[in-house]
Amino acid sequence: MYLVVLAQTAHITKDTTITDWLSVIAYFFTLFAAVSAAVFAWNANQINKQLFEKQNQPTVEFTLFFLPNFFGMVTLELKNSSQNIARNLKFEFKVIREDQFKNAHTMIEQLKYTQFTVVGLNSLSSLETRYLGYINTHDLSFEKGNAEIKVTVNYTDINGEKYFNFYV
Repeated sequence: MYLVVLAQTAHITKDTTITDWLSVIAYFFTLFAAVSAAVFAWNANQINKQLFEKQNQPTVEFTLFFLPNFFGMVTLELKNSSQNIARNLKFEFKVIREDQFKNAHTMIEQLKYTQFTVVGLNSLSSLETRYLGYINTHDLSFEKGNAEIKVTVNYTDINGEKYFNFYV
């Protein structure tokens, strides 16, 4: 249809010169380039939107932190390593594996009654770090066996989108 319109506006007849035909071809390629650029820009916009959402979602991380001045004391360090606020944080502790001694259950018992694990945490700001209770390793038996605990945190962002992370 575009070529028909071009042909009518350019008055293409049997006397049409090569220059006229080259103009029609140039218009066609210009149209093709404009449509391609629009499609490319739309795809790039969608990718940027996904990257923006991914970069702005809160990322809550757990690490086991040994207190340097208190021999035998360990805490769970909770850190929001993103630029967005994490809200309504809830924690779950689950024993994955424990060998002969009940180290995992002892660790969970020590953490279970802290304020954060009972009530949860209302929010964790961008780049904020908090500590979730303390574990006295003197009560644990490390002679034989190991223990693995899965810590799961459920939280939302400021838009109400739900997330969860877990660490072993």
